[in-house]
Amino acid sequence: MSSLIFFEAMTNDLPYIYDLTRSDLEQFLADRGQQPFRARQILRHCYLHLVDDPAQMTDLSLSLRTELAGALRWQGLQLLKVQTDDDGLTRKALFQLPSGEVIESVLMVYTDRATVCVSTQAGCAMGCDFCATGRLGLLKNLTSGHMVEQVIWAARELRTLAQEPRFRGQSRFERISNIVFMGMGEPFANYDRWWQAVEQLHDPQGFNLGARSMTV
Repeated sequence: MSSLIFFEAMTNDLPYIYDLTRSDLEQFLADRGQQPFRARQILRHCYLHLVDDPAQMTDLSLSLRTELAGALRWQGLQLLKVQTDDDGLTRKALFQLPSGEVIESVLMVYTDRATVCVSTQAGCAMGCDFCATGRLGLLKNLTSGHMVEQVIWAARELRTLAQEPRFRGQSRFERISNIVFMGMGEPFANYDRWWQAVEQLHDPQGFNLGARSMTV
């Protein structure tokens, strides 16, 4: 089975964890007889501990972890390739959506900050002559979860870099400090989903990044 067919088989109509706001997740859990505070626990695992497997959420009951594994979709992007430059401090990822389109994200670590450049669409309808993405035309609007998952990928990459002896103890590797929605696509042409991603990434119970640290 090809990787694309396998990935398509793994994605279905289950709710995608990164598409869910805190209130969405609270309602999802309430429908299953769970208390709202469980949503905060799950979000802490996803956004702070960068966990994407309920089995690792050991402060939840085994029964709830098992239910979450089968009731939610935990991956929306398939990582195809990572290219590095600047001694590994610039890292460009190529992702594939379940429907086959590809998008790019870039992690850029500077002397005083770590920035991730996020795509909001596959392709773009603006048609700017100087832009290779624009020449593709609009292929697909990303969901808020697709945007959020790009940031989670970058945060995991940053955490891996922080473990290298040459970078240990440097504050720029502590967390993503800036997000720029300047990857593929036009954010305002996918406004509602883009804004939901901003709210999820700004949520103190989620990624908890200040609004002034996001640029569009």
